[in-house]
Amino acid sequence: MHLKKTIAGLTAVIISMVFFGSCSLDTKTVEPYLIQVDSIMAPDTVTPKTVFEIRLYGIVGPSSCYSLEKVYCFVTEQKDITVEVRGTYRYEGIACADGVVYLDTKVETNVPTSGIYTIKVLLQDNTFMEKKLVGR
Repeated sequence: MHLKKTIAGLTAVIISMVFFGSCSLDTKTVEPYLIQVDSIMAPDTVTPKTVFEIRLYGIVGPSSCYSLEKVYCFVTEQKDITVEVRGTYRYEGIACADGVVYLDTKVETNVPTSGIYTIKVLLQDNTFMEKKLVGR
C-alpha cells in the first residue's frame, strides 16, 4: 500500500516536471515601429538627377532594445520626397541597457526634374514634418 502511494506520488511529480518543464514563458519580442523624427537637414537647392543627402535626427528609443531598422525614401510625381524612418523594438529575454538611443542618420536621393519639391517625413501621429527645396 505504501509502495503504491510512493509510485503514484513519483509518477505525479515526473508528469508535472515534464508538463511544466516543457512549457516556457516566451519572453522574446520583436515589434516594428515608426521612429519619431525631431528635425531634418537638407540643401535648399539641388541639381536634378544628382544625389543629395537628407539628414534625420530624433530619438530611436529609451533603451538599447530600440534600434533603427531602415529608412524608406521615394519621390512622387507630385514632387513630394516622402521619408519613413522605421525601427525595431527587440527584447531577447534579458534586460536592455538603459539610455536614450538617438537618431542621427541620412538617406540619399535625387530629384528627376527641376521644380519645387517638398520633403515629407512621416511622424508617429500620421502627420508630416516638411521642408521645401528647389531642383534647378
